[in-house]
Amino acid sequence: MAEVVGDTGWAVIAGRDGHRERGTDGGAMRTVSVGTSHDAWRGHAPVVVPSRPRWIVLCAAAETVGMTAAAAAARGGAAMTQGDATGADLLGAWAVVVGGGLVEGLALGLAQAWGLRVWLPRRRRLRWMMVTLVVAGVGWAAGSAPAILAGAGGTPPPAWTVAGGAVGVGVAMGALLGVAQAWVLRGVVPRPGLWVGACTAGWAVAMPVIFLGASTTGVAWSIPAVVGWGAATGAAAGAVLGAVTGLLLPAVASAPGRTTDPPERTAEPSPSTAPHPGRPGT
Repeated sequence: MAEVVGDTGWAVIAGRDGHRERGTDGGAMRTVSVGTSHDAWRGHAPVVVPSRPRWIVLCAAAETVGMTAAAAAARGGAAMTQGDATGADLLGAWAVVVGGGLVEGLALGLAQAWGLRVWLPRRRRLRWMMVTLVVAGVGWAAGSAPAILAGAGGTPPPAWTVAGGAVGVGVAMGALLGVAQAWVLRGVVPRPGLWVGACTAGWAVAMPVIFLGASTTGVAWSIPAVVGWGAATGAAAGAVLGAVTGLLLPAVASAPGRTTDPPERTAEPSPSTAPHPGRPGT
């Protein structure tokens, strides 16, 4: 029996033997089975998974907003380090850039928490937003320091160095963010630990897109051009992040030991062909 959950476009199919099977909101049918026990995801509300296209759109929208703010903050920070920048100037520029990163973290936390609202009650949604905000701030603090120092008179590194360093920052920040968000998911989905790997992989790919996009702009670019390029970079990075992390969302919501393929059902005899006591051949 199919049931549509709210206005999300997600479909849940109630199965037998205490588990649930999920169908997508379009295209081929897929399932996620969940056992029953004392945990929040067992025996209570069915574990449903947002469709991958919807998840990609949410992540892309969040990163578009976040990177627009980050690009504007980066341009402001760069203006503060022009000429003979003092230590106070560098610190102020760094704070401005980190502030832009916090906006990005808040936008991503809000979008993802909204996308997972069937999993997360209100208190857990607040936790998700907070851990995403904090870890994003830490990541931007670490990632923006070299750019700020380069703005004080250093030479920007070549693109391959930027990309390689961005992968390292993405792996570190993605793993840290994955651990924090998996903590929020504990007791809500069967395998929250898989989210650590999904988040690490997603940010390892998305962070080079962000860093390469940020390194493309120069001092000759106008502020509107920088902000517009930041929005485009954020949309691309968010789409990549959503595509990679969305691949593992069904696995995170799948009970251990259960397949994600639809269970085979034996055909039941129709009343006209079913044997009855007293008839020949029974």
